[in-house]
Amino acid sequence: MPSKRRILALFTIFLSVFLLLNIKFICLQLLAHNKFYKQAADQRSMAIKISDNRGIIYDRNFIPLVNNNPVKYAVVFPEFITNSKEVVRLFKKATGSNQIQDKLKANKQFAEKMVCFDEALLYKLKGNNIFVVDGYERYGENNLARHIIGYTAPGDGHGRTGIEKAFDNFLYSTRGKYIGIVSDALHHQIAGLGVRYIDEQEFKGEFDVKLTIDFHIQQLVEKYMDKHDISGAVAILKVSDGDILAMASRPQFRQDVIEKYIDSSGTELVDRALNPFNAGSIFKIVVSAAAFENGSSFLTDTFYCAGERKVQDRYFRCTSSHGFIDLTNAFAVSCNSAFIDLGIRTGKKNILDMARKLGFGSFSHLNELGINESKGELPDTKYTSDKEIANIAIGQGDILVTPLQVASMVAAVANNGVKTNVNLVDSIIDSDGRLVKRVKSIENRRVFSVQTASKLKIMMEKVTEVGTGKKANIQSLGGAAGKTGTAQTGWRQGDLTKVHGWFAGYFPIKDPQYALVVFVENGQSGSEVAAPIFGEIASEIMKLGRR
Repeated sequence: MPSKRRILALFTIFLSVFLLLNIKFICLQLLAHNKFYKQAADQRSMAIKISDNRGIIYDRNFIPLVNNNPVKYAVVFPEFITNSKEVVRLFKKATGSNQIQDKLKANKQFAEKMVCFDEALLYKLKGNNIFVVDGYERYGENNLARHIIGYTAPGDGHGRTGIEKAFDNFLYSTRGKYIGIVSDALHHQIAGLGVRYIDEQEFKGEFDVKLTIDFHIQQLVEKYMDKHDISGAVAILKVSDGDILAMASRPQFRQDVIEKYIDSSGTELVDRALNPFNAGSIFKIVVSAAAFENGSSFLTDTFYCAGERKVQDRYFRCTSSHGFIDLTNAFAVSCNSAFIDLGIRTGKKNILDMARKLGFGSFSHLNELGINESKGELPDTKYTSDKEIANIAIGQGDILVTPLQVASMVAAVANNGVKTNVNLVDSIIDSDGRLVKRVKSIENRRVFSVQTASKLKIMMEKVTEVGTGKKANIQSLGGAAGKTGTAQTGWRQGDLTKVHGWFAGYFPIKDPQYALVVFVENGQSGSEVAAPIFGEIASEIMKLGRR
């Protein structure tokens, strides 16, 4: 039987060996980590970059608006090709590329997106050492909110427009997604391990951006814009806090083939939601608010319309001879004669002061974030004659507004005279969804009284009940209120003068949740073109039941 001294000696030896092994393990894990990582990274000759590792842009509910286009890549490592003739044939069938022969001669690894694949083809590709891997593309033909998202530059991966540009410092990463062969020191593939994703060692960690956009509402908006094949813009705000729930512009562009549009003579890249257009009669909301705030008028005030109104040496036509008409009904049928009288009575200064309070002629919070937008135009103070005031009162002439500004104005009415900051970006988050930086700006300011808001609501409800906006009414789903606009531009397009169509409103009538603006470029009529689209979008949103 072993003595106690011998047992103690054996135990000491085993303990010493165990401690030495642990020390060696710690050294391998901590001290030699960089050395071994570098050795792994040095095998880049056996890897190919598939995509950038840019941060994700999410909607308000964490639905990705980019990197949601799954694709398959065919990857070729020339070292493993034995039958080049068959590989050329299969690769061409799988990807549509005609350049594989030249790439094989260059003796460098390469990858192409697959456009055709089935089980039989995949089996043949594998049998010829063409590796098929799953990946994604940042943009695709079904991506939403393209003008909002913007695009990255081909080549350097940096954002060039929209959110991609404004938040490039957060989204950009020097790290890429690489596909590599797991091989031994002699570049022989290790059986059973195949191809794997390999990350670069040195990188700038990217973050994700969470927007205020609602994916489902954005999808509805774009669906109906495409259904009616319009050129123009739609913007939807959440009344309570100014969040942009959807914003879209047409004509559209493809982010994945952006080179087609850079030198295009078209205007696909122009975001019409953030660019200025003639206001037309939607500006009568501003005139009415100024009149009420300054005691210039009441809902029951009566005006006379003979079908036209002469001011100094200029004649202004109305849509009809309305005769004697009170202000509420004049607003509902968009009577120019009544609003010319109201505008002259109220005065240019009061009207333009109200316009500025409502955000016209200035940038929104989006500009502070680095997102390009126009501040629009308000007439210079030198225009003071009655005929110039008359022009302002019906939203014609030098008044230019963006669809987003109009949506913000309508939201202020629905919010009982309180204007909120417009928000498009909620926050910067990390890959686990944890908050890195709050971006949303919460700022409320009263621009007119609750009493003025109540009067404007009465008039705007009348528009959809009996006035020019009947086609925007969604009575069975809570109703809507708003104002039509048909804006003369003075520009000719073919044989016709270019005339824009607007409908700006909110819904439902009780406890309004949404401010929605539909702008149709050269739509010719707000009541006939913009109002029906408003009605369709509003109906579908109410059916969604989203708040």
